[in-house]
Amino acid sequence: MTRSIPRISAALLALACTLAACDRSRPPGTINQWAPTTVGGITLDAPGRLLQITTEVPAAMDPAVREAVQRIDSYGRTQGEAEIRVSRVIYQPTAALSLQGSAQGAVDAVRGNPAVTRFSHAHAGVQTSGLPSIRTSMHFYVRDAAAQGEMLTVLRGQTLWQVQVLGPAGPQTDSLATRVLDSVQVAPEQE
Repeated sequence: MTRSIPRISAALLALACTLAACDRSRPPGTINQWAPTTVGGITLDAPGRLLQITTEVPAAMDPAVREAVQRIDSYGRTQGEAEIRVSRVIYQPTAALSLQGSAQGAVDAVRGNPAVTRFSHAHAGVQTSGLPSIRTSMHFYVRDAAAQGEMLTVLRGQTLWQVQVLGPAGPQTDSLATRVLDSVQVAPEQE
């Protein structure tokens, strides 16, 4: 039996931590060396190493989704007041996936957070390594502080990647998101 998993998103895995980044003060980040970094089957420019966040399917995940997930890889780092997250979810062969539904699922998760108000978003179709992808821009407030999120969602077969940059609204988060998301390349499939 094929299950339809249209609104599942790797972004849900790191969302609480990422939203919290918009709501806590931190000392200014240090300038790091930008370099191509490979994690979870993609390569992207990053201002330093991305650290592994989780590899287990969370027990709190919706049971239907949990059954559909074969493996989760999640990586991230803080850059100044912004958060960079890369998630890869590999689904069971029987799971029916949707690129649009996955991007919208991440949007709905942010919008559904009780700390988020004045939420708006826009999706745009793009190509990443020749694969159809969706670039999502989100603008919102977290406890009255203006915040933004930029996300790239890529689906190939049963593998979903989401790359996110979330932080305070402004030129620093904008330039970080542009540099990171514009550099994403998906590794060729292994034969």
